[in-house]
Amino acid sequence: MTTQTNQKGFTIIELLIVIVVIGILATITAIALGGANERARDAARESDARSLRQALETYYTLGNSVYPTLADMNSETFRDEHFQGLDEEVFTDPNGTTSDLTDDENAVNQYIYEPGGCDVDLGGCTSYTLTVNLESGDAIVRENQQ
Repeated sequence: MTTQTNQKGFTIIELLIVIVVIGILATITAIALGGANERARDAARESDARSLRQALETYYTLGNSVYPTLADMNSETFRDEHFQGLDEEVFTDPNGTTSDLTDDENAVNQYIYEPGGCDVDLGGCTSYTLTVNLESGDAIVRENQQ
């Protein structure tokens, strides 16, 4: 008498091979998406730099003939009064935690605003440099147009 056993299923080796292949694919996907996230944050930084520069030049052009000081740029009241319609997130680096700008050139995850020629009698500054550091290692540097 012969007994036939029809077993259906996978062996442990087959299951392990499938798990390893899935792990490799997941790792490749995670690495690929990591670069995409970095590029997206850098694109947001570029957009922020354009928006801030446009707001600064508009402020200058609308009769002020000066640029704001660093203290002005960090003042919520000043922003509300002079940068209406500009989203508060424009002042914050995508990896940052504060919307305050800094004049520290070594700052990380924070936009750098360096006003120049500031004078109390003028009520502002005659120039500025806006620096936005990208994750790619490059930097966007914008200076006044006037």
